[in-house]
Amino acid sequence: MRILIIENDQALTSKLVAPIQEVGYQVDVVENLEDGLYYADLRNYGAILLANSLFKTSDSNIIKTLKASQEKPVTVLVLASQNNGSVVDSEADDNEIATLKAGANAYVRNASNLALVLVHIEAHLDKAIPDIISIENLVVNTAEATVTYNDRPIQLNENIIEVLAYLASHANKFVSKEVLLEAIWREPELVTPSVVDVAISEIRKKIEKPFGITLIERAGHRGYRFCFEGEIS
Repeated sequence: MRILIIENDQALTSKLVAPIQEVGYQVDVVENLEDGLYYADLRNYGAILLANSLFKTSDSNIIKTLKASQEKPVTVLVLASQNNGSVVDSEADDNEIATLKAGANAYVRNASNLALVLVHIEAHLDKAIPDIISIENLVVNTAEATVTYNDRPIQLNENIIEVLAYLASHANKFVSKEVLLEAIWREPELVTPSVVDVAISEIRKKIEKPFGITLIERAGHRGYRFCFEGEIS
């Protein structure tokens, strides 16, 4: 899952990026609306975090424009960085009403509260890939970029491990190549969907064939589905 931050407060941005990445989301950052619209046209996002200061100085349809740029529904959260008392409650209320009327999904009054921002993100988006996925004898650790089966280490590169983890965390659901590209590759527009096929081929070569198991099935244009039987923990 990919998140776009459109924020002109560099100090706030520097606080937000690492915690969002640590819970498993890809993050793109821009400082103005022009670049924000460019990235929104270029890539698909699960959420867009928009600075309230930029919203207030933009066209009133900016949120609708950002949403219209996406192939699938996208969550737009408006971030207010003023938390020092300079904005009175009535003004904050007016700001929140204005953003919600303009199409925002939520208004975060104190964006410097990282826990609050993350709660809003997680409330609106699918859960990011967990650090460790364990299914019977298969253990996928995305934090350490390792995979083991029957306690035997399996050598796979980081993107392939994340493909396996993403499919496992969406078990029994078909996931398209395009979704996998957007969720995992840092610059998905620079690679072709065939890299997903290569990743699946490596998984079959390194895990399925040596151990005589089936982890993933393919269904044409619908994509790939994790089908390994076992309880996920």
